[in-house]
Amino acid sequence: MSVKPSAFIASAVLLSIVSRQRLAS
Repeated sequence: MSVKPSAFIASAVLLSIVSRQRLAS
């Protein structure tokens, strides 16, 4: 298995950004 943890972290960060954008608006 060549699963890159960076990809999982990137998705988590992206979700946090989207949630912040929704809360801000």
